[in-house]
Amino acid sequence: MKQFRARNTWRYCIQNNIREIVRDLKGLDTDKTYHSDPSAFMKILYKRVKAPEALKEHSDMLHDYVLSFMDNNNKINYAAMGMDL
Repeated sequence: MKQFRARNTWRYCIQNNIREIVRDLKGLDTDKTYHSDPSAFMKILYKRVKAPEALKEHSDMLHDYVLSFMDNNNKINYAAMGMDL
């Protein structure tokens, strides 16, 4: 139950900062594929998402959630992630 709560809290934090995150991602996505390198994606998330200290203990939940949107080319489909939020 605690893990489920942490994952939903991460999703809520991303939702609150989605405009800034998407703006940064679109700046990196010059081909307009709506895909991003996982390391660049995580850097943007950590830069933009203001997570409470207690939630930072569960950063593995954030990684699992983000990696669930990885495609066959090892890129994060951030358009699909936005639809999920």
